[in-house]
Amino acid sequence: MKKAVFIVGAGASLDFGAPSTAGMDQVIVDFLKTEQYARSHDLESLYGHIKDELQRYFGQHGTPNFEQIYHVAHELSGMKRPGDRHVLEYRPVLQPFLGVSNLIDFQKVRLLAKYIIKAIYTGTAQASQIPDRRLEFLKYFFEEIKENYICRIYTTNYDNFLDRSCKNFYNGFSEYASDGIRKFDINNFFSNKNRHSLFHLHGSIHFGYPHNINEEIGELFWFDNNISALDHSDFNGSDVSRMDGTQIVRTPIVTGLDKLGRLQEKPLSFYHSQLPEDIMSADIIYVIGSGLSDLHINSWIKQARCKPCPTPIVIVDYWHNGLQESIFQNGHNRKELTMGHEFKIFYSNEYITNKDYYNHTSHGWTVNTKYKFAIYDNGFKTFLEDPVNTKTAIDSITC
Repeated sequence: MKKAVFIVGAGASLDFGAPSTAGMDQVIVDFLKTEQYARSHDLESLYGHIKDELQRYFGQHGTPNFEQIYHVAHELSGMKRPGDRHVLEYRPVLQPFLGVSNLIDFQKVRLLAKYIIKAIYTGTAQASQIPDRRLEFLKYFFEEIKENYICRIYTTNYDNFLDRSCKNFYNGFSEYASDGIRKFDINNFFSNKNRHSLFHLHGSIHFGYPHNINEEIGELFWFDNNISALDHSDFNGSDVSRMDGTQIVRTPIVTGLDKLGRLQEKPLSFYHSQLPEDIMSADIIYVIGSGLSDLHINSWIKQARCKPCPTPIVIVDYWHNGLQESIFQNGHNRKELTMGHEFKIFYSNEYITNKDYYNHTSHGWTVNTKYKFAIYDNGFKTFLEDPVNTKTAIDSITC
């Protein structure tokens, strides 16, 4: 059977109630205001201070987001000057060059980084509590795809909208270690390449650290009940060492700007090991709601699109006033540049006028049959609600 690979980003969850990037920033601020321990350490002020400093640095070029703020807090927390007894492996090599290191409360920025994760986890879990009926179109879409393809879904989202819509999809957690708690099966993961699967590349609100189970240090388990997972989302043991002398705080979800360094632990390392093979062997690739900021994912899509016969690709996202009008008004931003330079998705006027291989419909689709791409620019929810035109567009690049 043919294989369809899905790369699903944050934009796919917005219509189902997940917070936007700006919305998540407010979720974090509200969390820091209401959590008693966070209030007692005035973490809201520290969060605001980092945001203000970044804004001054960015100037008119952009607004800081929560991932950048988390990155600053986490990286600064590892730059404390080590004591005389610390071995070389635990001496951050950048520390001598930090002129402000004496002004940093390292324990406080570390605490802020942990509370940002806790806020994201909690906020996502709360946003995921929607009735199943709101997911019917999502469920129907994947049921239709399954008739002709093996579905391999890779999502960078933490929520469980896909899990609830694609029940019984394989995720690698197949061994019950306790009631409602599943252990990742390292022995059989790579032998399940031809199963419908759903992998959370950056963690999930179902990931947690169980108590009283004999496991490796920091091993993540799958909790069938995500509320129970929330109760087990903190890890108070040792960090993961990095080659520059700093450490990574263990968390059930991955955020910030240095995601690659956080993907070395299972199950995430297994997911990312399987991703290249699935992309390179795919018969079609769907990129849904992704800002295309994960360079480690983009690099493999680029290779699939650079083959002598490029893998057909479907981009589903939202552009205000449509793709062409948005580009005309605002120019190309990083996402559109990635689509063109790396994914070989050409949609400029010189291609629009060549009717031999170009077709533009009035239903939100931009389709190019020569370069085998189809772009839907009116959002994921509307995409799901129009299966007829979706099938027409996709058939034109896969037949």
